[in-house]
Amino acid sequence: MERVHHGAGSSFVTGSDIAQVLIEYARWVAVRGQVDIVSVPTRAVDGSIGRIAVLLTATTQMATETMYLAGRELTDRAFVDRMRADVTRLSSPMHAVAAEVAPAMEGYEY
Repeated sequence: MERVHHGAGSSFVTGSDIAQVLIEYARWVAVRGQVDIVSVPTRAVDGSIGRIAVLLTATTQMATETMYLAGRELTDRAFVDRMRADVTRLSSPMHAVAAEVAPAMEGYEY
């Protein structure tokens, strides 16, 4: 499990795979100068599962720390797979080209 620190002293606990893919995605959102809100699976102090909405921007500061908690690791394969696909898309050189070309095409009539 990992505690993810973000914002002004805020943090939440989530699974290790979830935390790692989230921080990698946050990096690429920042590199591309984009903004996104991600609904992240979390584990509460009482062990219940919840979600937190995390705003990612070019100035988002985030860090993770390993935690050793009793109980099973929080996993969400669909979330991790979706975020990995988003990381692949954002880190692709073609995404950079498309992002630069798109504004130039605004208002263009065929």
